[in-house]
Amino acid sequence: ALSDVASFTTANGVVFYVTVAVTGDVFYSNNSAVTWYYAPNPVPAILYGISIGTNGLAFAVGSSGAVYRSSNASFFANWTDVSLPVSTQVNGVATLNGVVVYVVGNSGLIYKTTDSGESWFQVTSGTSVNLYSLTLIDDSFFVVNGASNYVAGTSDSGSTWTSFSALTSGSSTSSRPPHAISWISKQVGWVGSASGAIVLTKNSGFSWGSATNLATASRQSIFSLRMYSTDIGVAGDGTGNAYVLSPAPTAYPTSAPSSQPSNQPSSRPSTQPSGQPSRQPSS
Repeated sequence: ALSDVASFTTANGVVFYVTVAVTGDVFYSNNSAVTWYYAPNPVPAILYGISIGTNGLAFAVGSSGAVYRSSNASFFANWTDVSLPVSTQVNGVATLNGVVVYVVGNSGLIYKTTDSGESWFQVTSGTSVNLYSLTLIDDSFFVVNGASNYVAGTSDSGSTWTSFSALTSGSSTSSRPPHAISWISKQVGWVGSASGAIVLTKNSGFSWGSATNLATASRQSIFSLRMYSTDIGVAGDGTGNAYVLSPAPTAYPTSAPSSQPSNQPSSRPSTQPSGQPSRQPSS
């Protein structure tokens, strides 16, 4: 199963998409997701998250403290081990510039690098709950979410934290919707819940209101959420459905293909774009 997806646009307008899977496989596209390619060297870890900086460096995270780095220079096909000095599971990663990178994981783990993963140091999280994802506004302001409805923010790189009561009982994140959080400024952010609800704050988390509710009869969890403005965003649920939020809070469901999870490559291609490694792993 695919865990996460990230995008990167080069200076000449080439759009890359990169997805990671719990199998350690990485798929990438260099033509706006029209064609997908299988990275010939899978990462030896269960992968849960990926983020790509403006410098073209990508970071994928997963089991046992795993952090792997790649670059658009290699078409995101080759990955270097820059893992943490601990074996705790890492669930989420965020970077803006590809130089300063934050990762979050189980037992309140937060680590930071300021040299693209060459060295890491621990950031105090103020909690012991499992942290699932984070959203980064600048190099010092970010918000994390985790088990037991935990949502908290910091504006000083983790020196101090403010806890937000984003979700009500019955909207628990304990079932691990790992990427259901998205902020577009220091004031405006969204959190997706296990009940299908998406809640919104416009005052840095001090108060929250309902943005929309995508709950179906089976009350599917919101597993992914990306907002690009106050009116434009996308969300995904536990059945493989994708939702376009435009304008908020109206939601338009788009069912995934019946034979494939949403956004999953249908097969490993037999050819590579120019300059790509030609070796393909056996099916």
